[in-house]
Amino acid sequence: MVIIGYVAIPSKGKTLAAVQQAILFVLMNWGLGNKEYKLYANINLTLPKILQKAYVKVTSYKQIKELENGVFLFDEMWTWVDSRISQSRQNRFWSMWSIKTRKTGIDLLYTEQYELLIDVRIREITEYIARPHQEEFDAEATALSKYKQPTYKFTIVRLEPIKHPNQSVKEYIIHNKPFFGLYDTFEEPDELEGGTYVDEGNEIIPKLMKDDIVDLYDTKGGIMGHIQLMYKCNSQTALYVYLKVYSDKKLRVSSKKDKKR
Repeated sequence: MVIIGYVAIPSKGKTLAAVQQAILFVLMNWGLGNKEYKLYANINLTLPKILQKAYVKVTSYKQIKELENGVFLFDEMWTWVDSRISQSRQNRFWSMWSIKTRKTGIDLLYTEQYELLIDVRIREITEYIARPHQEEFDAEATALSKYKQPTYKFTIVRLEPIKHPNQSVKEYIIHNKPFFGLYDTFEEPDELEGGTYVDEGNEIIPKLMKDDIVDLYDTKGGIMGHIQLMYKCNSQTALYVYLKVYSDKKLRVSSKKDKKR
């Protein structure tokens, strides 16, 4: 499993290069017999028919926690993992999730405008920095562009090994045209749903009210442990759920009566 950061100012080919690499990862894994390997992304992709079954649009934190066996293309990661708010719960989530990607079989490709915008804990585990830039102006494609965006024929990517000092810097060339229709360069990634422990906890509470197994526990620690294990949440979310449900004993008693009926 590998983590690659694509770093460049706007319109230099970050997303294009990341999309190309994500597709290569899928084809490589399929060729090696790993037919369940997926392409997860937080942006819309219009892929060729053969690749459509691999694509999964990621829209929530819950989905991200459950990702496995695939490549996650995380466009504009800096908008969610900002180094200036490195102590936020959101950043801690991303840092811990990124560290665990090897255990879940996830290759992570993220784009950012400047390295210093990403939380230092994620920079530390990034193995390669890819620096793309575009060359050879394409007048015809520019004229056809909806926004008359300057268009180029090639993206040259400089791949710098960060965690592999014995490896040399490599460069490779991408022909842009095959990738133009696969994504919208002007798309702004949607905000992910369920970004706080309150959102996550409020999703769990209705399920807990129908959960008979939780009634087997009579201590706070036992109940919280069950919530974490059963609903795959962290201790902060479990505490929120516990306090919401058990601080009002009438709520839990009412739930038990409803289940008996």
